[in-house]
Amino acid sequence: MRNQFTDALKGHNASYIEAHFEESEATHIIYRSGRLEEVSRACNSGGNIRASVKGSWGFVSFNYLGKLQDKVALAVDEARLAGREEFKLSSAEPVVDAVAQKLKRDSATVPLAAKKQVLDGYNDIMLSSPKIQSSRIDYPQNHRNQLTEIAFFLVFC
Repeated sequence: MRNQFTDALKGHNASYIEAHFEESEATHIIYRSGRLEEVSRACNSGGNIRASVKGSWGFVSFNYLGKLQDKVALAVDEARLAGREEFKLSSAEPVVDAVAQKLKRDSATVPLAAKKQVLDGYNDIMLSSPKIQSSRIDYPQNHRNQLTEIAFFLVFC
């Protein structure tokens, strides 16, 4: 995916272009008053392109990676329409890094049935007291994968 972004940022007449993209997955298990009410899993993705031409900015947001080059061109065109004077950025070497999570155990590898079984037990414990009439357990789990790519093209000092 990084190469797709790097290639899409090339060849535009802009002072600055940056692209962000994020994929996320969310799992929810919800109990109310002693019964399982919801088990859901949702996947989402989205991103944006920001470009600067002659001191003005263009911005495009999107939900899928198709025609990424066209989305970059649109952000550059929007900035160009408003641009008035040159925008000066100082030179900087690009930083490329991949940061991995350091987890003892990734919750995404635990089967949904095992998570439900643990929550069943917690719910039973709460409702075992005669003074407790209802319970609510909400187990949210979120996983995000982010990509940010920045390109400097016409850099002036």
